[in-house]
Amino acid sequence: MLENFFLFFEKFSLIAGYFEPLAAFWSVAKFMALGLLLSLGVVWGCIQFKLFKRQNRYWNWAAKLYFLYIPVSFIVVGAGFGLLQYTQILSDKVIQRMLHPFKQEVLVHLQTLPPESNARLSLAALKTRIEDNLEQSLLAKRMHKALPSARRWMLETFVDFLADKLNTKASEWSGFDKETLSHLWNQDATELLDGPWLDDIFSRRLHQLIGGYQMTLLWLLCLLLLVPAADTALAKVLERRGRHAAA
Repeated sequence: MLENFFLFFEKFSLIAGYFEPLAAFWSVAKFMALGLLLSLGVVWGCIQFKLFKRQNRYWNWAAKLYFLYIPVSFIVVGAGFGLLQYTQILSDKVIQRMLHPFKQEVLVHLQTLPPESNARLSLAALKTRIEDNLEQSLLAKRMHKALPSARRWMLETFVDFLADKLNTKASEWSGFDKETLSHLWNQDATELLDGPWLDDIFSRRLHQLIGGYQMTLLWLLCLLLLVPAADTALAKVLERRGRHAAA
């Protein structure tokens, strides 16, 4: 978790150069307002069901602080959520500006290569080379020499299995579905760099990272709300025991 935080901080330092205070303030203000509205709904429900009413006078006074504690918790979490949401939107603009000159430089270099060299950079060519290398290795060891068609079928099945595993891992890492990744297998490096794929990969990775911190904020809000919930549960249990003792 700490390593991911430093990774996020490093990426955020790149985004900070494009930071717009007014837009960030508006994003934070919107989510703070949303948090306030949600907290008022929670507080209204607590008032209707008299959840913070205590038998003990001092405890009763202390419990009334939850009417302030709950809105503050929602507002603080909403502010953090809004800032992360703005960072997520800003990251897309930053990625496009930063990747464009890099992609252009690599494309210029690839255009200087012979066509056959550029074609060998495709994932489909890599898959074919793996099959050929495995087949040559089996022939050198005289394995399945009498059954060339069966040997080729086994190699293709094995490589397809490896490609499917690679697609699964790449799908988890990039956020693309397997159908999209299968389409990318048939493209060379020039087509990949010339299209939006690289931008999308970086954007999805940053969105996943920021989304993880947003989910952490939601869990933090749940933990904060556990304080009045546990206090109310304890008060109800003690109140019920007092009634049984009086009876």
